[in-house]
Amino acid sequence: EYSLSPDSAVTGVFSLGPVDGLLRVAGRLDRETRANYTLEIRAKDRGEPPRATKTNIFIRVLDENDNSPVFDPKQYSASVAENASIGASVLQVSATDVDEGLNGRVRYAIVAGDDNRDFSISEDTGVVRVAKNLNFERKSRYVLTVRAEDCAGNSEESVRHDTANISISIIDINDNPPTFLDSPYVAYIMENVVPSPSGYV
Repeated sequence: EYSLSPDSAVTGVFSLGPVDGLLRVAGRLDRETRANYTLEIRAKDRGEPPRATKTNIFIRVLDENDNSPVFDPKQYSASVAENASIGASVLQVSATDVDEGLNGRVRYAIVAGDDNRDFSISEDTGVVRVAKNLNFERKSRYVLTVRAEDCAGNSEESVRHDTANISISIIDINDNPPTFLDSPYVAYIMENVVPSPSGYV
């Protein structure tokens, strides 16, 4: 006759057939809550007197891709000077996925708000960098949408993801000198003209 040693941590999770000794899953498993179980199995005969033995079974719960990456926070903001060098770091975003292995590995991409590709993001680290020369007079503010997805599979259906927004303000640099309109100017004046009280020629 087979039996499981009483353990409140596994009660209702596994069951053991008393006759066939078949171990079955009886409740819900969640690797993120508990990844390993050690069960003590007892076997007892019906002799007189009955004799018994016991052994331990180690069970590891395999991961299922049942959690999405999560950005925290969902909104980021930063500022960068328009003369920032290409490759300059702007900020770093971060998302976490409690799954393990490829199911929990997060990769990043900019998916909206930067049609000119003025910024880039590291797929592995989430660091956003300047990718092209910026110009405050051309564009003074960007709102980028960044996507974090896991690496669970190649199909869109199997990949889980989350998005966040980044607001980037471009700081103006005094890089444009004043210019005269319609330059050069030419004026003619008679040598015997009395100066005007207004000072205009």
